[in-house]
Amino acid sequence: MHKILPTSASIRTLSRSLSTKAPKKGRSSLSNIAELSKARLSSLVVLTTSCGFLSAGLPLYVSVPTLVGASVGTALCASSAGTLNQVLEVD
Repeated sequence: MHKILPTSASIRTLSRSLSTKAPKKGRSSLSNIAELSKARLSSLVVLTTSCGFLSAGLPLYVSVPTLVGASVGTALCASSAGTLNQVLEVD
């Protein structure tokens, strides 16, 4: 059970390749925000929350404003968690 550690040369090569990446030209700030907040993953979390909300109250009563509020709140929480994760993972 030995851990394989990367050599310092491979770490330097990786850090150089990451630091020389140029940002893509023509990208809007909205696409940057979507990438930073992990929009695809957040949308799956919102979908799961909405389905759970609907399945819990569907036979009797579903409050649309409460569903919208839960979905928006979940989207904000999931997006902020994704953004915080991106910020903490910066080398």
